[in-house]
Amino acid sequence: MDLTKVEDFEEIEKLRKQICRGNKNFDQYEITAVNYSSAIGVGAKTAVDQKIMTRNATAKISTETGYTKNELLYSGLPYENREKTAAKNILIKRSEDIFEMFEDFQTQLNVKRVLLKKYCEETGIFQENRSRRHHPYKVKMNALQTPKNSITIDPFDYDVQMNVYLDSKIEELDRKIFSKKSIPFDLDDSFY
Repeated sequence: MDLTKVEDFEEIEKLRKQICRGNKNFDQYEITAVNYSSAIGVGAKTAVDQKIMTRNATAKISTETGYTKNELLYSGLPYENREKTAAKNILIKRSEDIFEMFEDFQTQLNVKRVLLKKYCEETGIFQENRSRRHHPYKVKMNALQTPKNSITIDPFDYDVQMNVYLDSKIEELDRKIFSKKSIPFDLDDSFY
């Protein structure tokens, strides 16, 4: 497991706060907010795995995390197999569940970090407003030439699909106009 990416949630929170200071209508539905439920589940399950748990300890962990005791504890041994193979299968399933929750949390952090950075690039919130005297007066001839079309775009590429998805999320974040809802009943002359 790569634990270096787990610290990115601090970067995401800082970036969210900076963008919210610059744009008050940013992320009203909290799409970019980090959901810690999978990380809490991983922590609770690994805490249960670390030592022998009593009923009071599992009850305390379940009230603090919001997970039920059945989700935290191991499931019972099935009667079809031998106990040794059944216990091994339960342990393998438990470790796969923990790893899957951890990967979900890392993927969520990565998507939200990319989404926030893409929003900053498209809106230009953190770009400096430089005066005209710093702009170059002469434009190079290479800038005026048409680039060669040597790139072929694969529509099934993961990066292309993620860019399309993140662009749609950015459009949702940047909306400032709310749709008006209709009145739930009809106000005509027959009402009075």
